[in-house]
Amino acid sequence: MFIGVRHTKQGVYDGFNMKAILLLVGLCALALATPTPTPTKYIQKKYQISDPVQLERQLNILRLFKYVTQPLFYKDLLTIAHTYNPETKMNLYTKSEYVIEFMKIYHHTMVPKGHMFSLFDYQHLKQAITLFKMFYYAKDFDTFFNTAVWAREYVNEYLFIYSFTVALIHRPDTFGFVIPPIYDVFPYYFFNSDVIYKAQYYKQIYHGEYPKTDPNYVGYTITTNYSEWYMDIDREQYVLKPLLEDVGFNDMLRTFYLYYPYWMDPEEFGLVNDRSGELYYAFNQMMLARYTSERLSFSLPDIPVLSTVMTLEPGYYSTLEYPNGIQFPSRPPHTPITWDTSYNHYYYNFTNSYTKVIDYFRRMRDALSLGFVYTDDGTRVSLHDEKGLEIFANMVQGNPSSPYVSYYGILEMYVRHILGYGPTPIDKDHVVPSVVHHYETALRDPAYWYFVKFIVYFFQEFKMRQDHHYYTVKDLQFEGVKVENIKVDRLVTYFEYGIYDLSQAVFYNPTETEPFHVRLRQPRLTHKPFTYTIDIQSDKAVESVVRVYAGPKYDSYGRVIDFNENRLNFYIIDKFVYQLQVGKTSIVRDSKQTFTVTERTSYWQLYKRVLGATKKTEEFWIDGSETYWGLPNRLILPHGTTGGMPYQFFVIVTPYDKTASNVQKGTEERVFPRVGTGFYIYDKLHFGFPFDLPVKDVDVWQHISNYKFQEVKVYHKATEESLNVSV
Repeated sequence: MFIGVRHTKQGVYDGFNMKAILLLVGLCALALATPTPTPTKYIQKKYQISDPVQLERQLNILRLFKYVTQPLFYKDLLTIAHTYNPETKMNLYTKSEYVIEFMKIYHHTMVPKGHMFSLFDYQHLKQAITLFKMFYYAKDFDTFFNTAVWAREYVNEYLFIYSFTVALIHRPDTFGFVIPPIYDVFPYYFFNSDVIYKAQYYKQIYHGEYPKTDPNYVGYTITTNYSEWYMDIDREQYVLKPLLEDVGFNDMLRTFYLYYPYWMDPEEFGLVNDRSGELYYAFNQMMLARYTSERLSFSLPDIPVLSTVMTLEPGYYSTLEYPNGIQFPSRPPHTPITWDTSYNHYYYNFTNSYTKVIDYFRRMRDALSLGFVYTDDGTRVSLHDEKGLEIFANMVQGNPSSPYVSYYGILEMYVRHILGYGPTPIDKDHVVPSVVHHYETALRDPAYWYFVKFIVYFFQEFKMRQDHHYYTVKDLQFEGVKVENIKVDRLVTYFEYGIYDLSQAVFYNPTETEPFHVRLRQPRLTHKPFTYTIDIQSDKAVESVVRVYAGPKYDSYGRVIDFNENRLNFYIIDKFVYQLQVGKTSIVRDSKQTFTVTERTSYWQLYKRVLGATKKTEEFWIDGSETYWGLPNRLILPHGTTGGMPYQFFVIVTPYDKTASNVQKGTEERVFPRVGTGFYIYDKLHFGFPFDLPVKDVDVWQHISNYKFQEVKVYHKATEESLNVSV
């Protein structure tokens, strides 16, 4: 529970603009006055944190994220790191066996500091899990923090940041602390090596005076585009780079898997309350649908589903470099997916990745066909009861709740190795992970999306094998409720310049008390603010759930797509609880209110504001969405076209079920979304409803009234002023 917390309505987002290489001269204001958005539950809010203890803890947490590729500079933290020893404090941990296990790793097999780390290397994963559990099972905050300080000094940088961040999210006593954006902490994983080199070059030549190029900023500014700037790549990758290399889009993928790691036991850490297995499917479906809409903006055809006999036609040439100077591996075009069978390092975990992928996939397909899975003791467990979806999801992810991990395997770990085309390391300490081996970089590789589509279609196959595998009128209707009309403002996307801090990409010595000021300006996709109005007629006063989706109407050839074929191309953009009145109810929603997250506060802004609050020189307010995951509000709409891309909004209204989650009624407005509480579960319908299953017959839609499709157009706004994007 927060002490001294106040909240207010979410603030206004910044303005927007576009054309794959153009910038709007100024921020676009709304041309027409719009109605005041109707109050609804679950709107993101801004909170003030005023409790002195919590502010002090927040500040100390932020200090551990500073200059993580270098040793600690803070003298008080160094004293803790050099004097605290987890091995001598076993009584301070609820489960001391994880302390014993990690200290064995630390003394004998831990990946060294300065080396590359990947969650999809089995040895590295084991280290990350054990360190997380040592953090998680510390009995109190002080023990947790002291353990973290010790690990910050002695443990591999990325291993520490990962396990520490997951612990911050899942420990009850650290709930609500704001974690700085990973692209500030590890800019190497988000920005091209030439940008990092430029920042380090400016630091090297700096002699105490910054250039006076911007009256509103003291420091160096690097202006850049995306990775195609230096290489000739095919049109498909070229036009998709602004999305696939978007900082917010990649951060969303990483953040989701911090809240719901594929290795985490849903039972042990309460993820079952969030229906984490089903959420795994829904998240990948949402990502794939958003990606598909972007492709259709450029009339690009659909992508294939990953198979074990395909050739990876698109190559991928990385422009990223690790902090130690090693370049991310690349993959040439036309690479057979069987390439990995030519490696024969008997000691290497991934020698037989291709064979293992085939075996695991076949065993899971057999389970689908049979309708049951085997546990490790030979027990048959049905996939056709109410727990079947979670069991299937655990099996696909290969988490500890999988019915038989050693038999069904950890599919994702071996698939990523095949797709990544990384070199076989000479030993366990010298792995060179590719972009698909990290959540924050995986979206850059077009082959990764084949795997995302595989996940979505594999779950669809599971759903289609259930007894109830389509929706009928009875499943969809809400008696007495009719969605009469949807009005949507003109939808316009454009490019604006995003500003990102690069001060943690350079190196410091202990005598430097101030950070070196260097930042990056990069064009990013966004949209003009818009509102939409939903008119609903009801014959009763009833609390309801309103879901709003967006999706295409036509395929890349301009043909209308059949509903049952098109349903997986829709992604949710808004979801909220609303009290309908008898008669007509008009709900006005602002694009800022949608089921999305705001831009994250930079590390240095966070640090300065928290420091000011501890000294009582300013107040510390944060947006609730910064403590959760979600689609960036900027990316709620696809790129669109200058002439207007035909698109669709879909609204469906269903009954609210207050018994569906563990959130206590009346607390919705007072807490941040918290993992493991079912915070965003408003009913017992499937995630993605009603697009997760086909309808039995298209005539079904003619017999219900609690939904409506509304065709809209997404315009891409261009200006005559060209962006100057040279470095």
